[in-house]
Amino acid sequence: MPLLTEATEALRLAGPDAVLTSHTAAYLYGCHAADQVPIHVLVRDHRRVRSRPGLEVHHGSFAQRDVETFYGLKVLSFEHALAEVLCRGDPFTAIACLEQALARVPCRRGFTERVILAVRTRADPRGRREAELVLRGRCLGMA
Repeated sequence: MPLLTEATEALRLAGPDAVLTSHTAAYLYGCHAADQVPIHVLVRDHRRVRSRPGLEVHHGSFAQRDVETFYGLKVLSFEHALAEVLCRGDPFTAIACLEQALARVPCRRGFTERVILAVRTRADPRGRREAELVLRGRCLGMA
């Protein structure tokens, strides 16, 4: 099944306030190093949705201003999706996604600063330090 079809089904299963996140969102933004399987969705903490084969459910909060629409699907912003990949993903995949993201944005420094802010403000503290080290090492020397 194509990614968009699977993502549509995942959002339907997760409920009306769910958004695509992590690898799935990063892939839709053009980071094709991101894993296409499983589909990653973020649901608010009060939702009782569980992960299953092909669907990784993340529970947490997000601001509506950080949600965009891509191909008719609700997707967490590029910065927040990339922060999730950097904090919780395989390091080699995360670095490849970061490189692809930087190639797509017109202002690398501004984008990097927004990703660092997204990393720092994640509710889940796991992976923050490692993500910031990668971001600082790869990006802050760039204009």
